[in-house]
Amino acid sequence: RTLARGDGNPKDARGCAYHAARALAERSHVVFCPYQYLMDPGIRGAVGIEKYLEDAIAIVDEAHNVEQVARDGGSTERNFFEIASLEAYLETRRQRQGALAGPSALADVVVRVRKGIQAAQLAFCGPPENFRLDDDDPDKTRHPCHASEARRRRFRVPPDERDVVPGFDWGAADKRPPAEKFFETFGIDAALLDRAEAEAVVVAEEARNADGDDFLIGDQLLSLAHCMLLAYRQRSHYAICVRAWHNGESDMARSFRQSLGRELERVAGTRPDWGFELCVWLLHPGVVLDDLVKKVRCVVLASGTLAPLEQTERELGVEFSRRMATKALQARHVVCTKRQVLVRAVGAAAC
Repeated sequence: RTLARGDGNPKDARGCAYHAARALAERSHVVFCPYQYLMDPGIRGAVGIEKYLEDAIAIVDEAHNVEQVARDGGSTERNFFEIASLEAYLETRRQRQGALAGPSALADVVVRVRKGIQAAQLAFCGPPENFRLDDDDPDKTRHPCHASEARRRRFRVPPDERDVVPGFDWGAADKRPPAEKFFETFGIDAALLDRAEAEAVVVAEEARNADGDDFLIGDQLLSLAHCMLLAYRQRSHYAICVRAWHNGESDMARSFRQSLGRELERVAGTRPDWGFELCVWLLHPGVVLDDLVKKVRCVVLASGTLAPLEQTERELGVEFSRRMATKALQARHVVCTKRQVLVRAVGAAAC
């Protein structure tokens, strides 16, 4: 009854809390949600908040966290075994569909990402027989992994510290190749990403309506597809790289294989000595915030630590800065520095 009336707690609906919350949101005038539900475009689309934004007033408390949350919303990090598990999931889905399954742009993107990471693995470690450093064989071909392993042993570097794979680092600053080169290297273009994102929306919705933990895979696919498309459209604001870490005594990679089954073992085909991950990092939060500001009627940021406002405006994006130029309100400090603050220098004190 509470669900039908549109009030009460979603837990009282005696059903799926996720679908109950979505149904209640459609009937509500005020919706409370975490930062990510508003700032992350992938999550907005996944939970259905996107359709509530038109003519809405978005109030963000503790807004000093907005910049980092927006960066995180436009970024993604996926290691090799996660990518392989996404590929295995899409292959299983294709087999279930049988003759009805058509070409999958989403699977194509995932496969190209996986092959790109494998190319980085080959560049960093060489063939499998060269993975381990052999000090007794001076004629053995050296690769970046050998120098990294020697450095880690000498300086006792923690196993989870990452090394950027040489030649697989794009965008940002210095003399790195532009982010466009990443998409050329991995063979990914805008048309493919557009189709992949549209397909990811369908796959994610199917996964949420299925039993078990499929919704986790569906959300990962949607997040990956959306972030890759956003990175392609806003290439100048992204840094992209492939990083490697040494597993040391950790059996993390082996446990990934065991938990994901023979299909992943076939797809992954890598030794557990080194792990690899693709990092797609958004550097400018305005990319995400501009998209949000254009959809809502008003955004109210409430925080005690946004000053100086000029720098905050620049960080939050062009569209946000344009709106904020004539409407920004800055309250006076609660404490009067002239009457309520005493500053003295104590030269000596008795103990």
